[in-house]
Amino acid sequence: ILEMLGDYEDSLVQLALARNAKLQAYYDTALEWMQNGQYDTAREIFLSLGDFKDSALQAVACEAGKKQLLYEEAAALEEAGDAEGARKAFLSLGDFKDSADRAKKLEEQLNQELYAKAAELETDGEFEGAAEIFEMLGDFSDSADRAKACREAQQFAGSDRKSTRLNSS
Repeated sequence: ILEMLGDYEDSLVQLALARNAKLQAYYDTALEWMQNGQYDTAREIFLSLGDFKDSALQAVACEAGKKQLLYEEAAALEEAGDAEGARKAFLSLGDFKDSADRAKKLEEQLNQELYAKAAELETDGEFEGAAEIFEMLGDFSDSADRAKACREAQQFAGSDRKSTRLNSS
């Protein structure tokens, strides 16, 4: 490029100004992407700009903006009653704001709902289904003990049916 510019005394200055204008255009584009919520694209542009202006700081701001957007989406899922979707979304945010606490509360809520369903199945004599849910709940409340009791009740009900069939033959 310098050869094309010939003997112009300010060739290096002009080249630097052109480079700076190009970087500024990319920077401005990245700001627009960021303002429109396109955080991943904006972040990539800022990172590609290296030490131009505050590009590194803007890249970090994009990460925070994206997390805030995901946090709001998780809260909307929770508000809409999608506890499992909200729990997963909050978990993906790690320690951003109160995401970990909210995920834990949602997991507790989901476990309570499953526990109640298992207890209902147990009451209705559906011991196999109840045992499967209690086993899935692991160490939640007294799930392990109730799973064992359901398995025993299931075996007893099965052996009771066999003896009834033998006696009626």
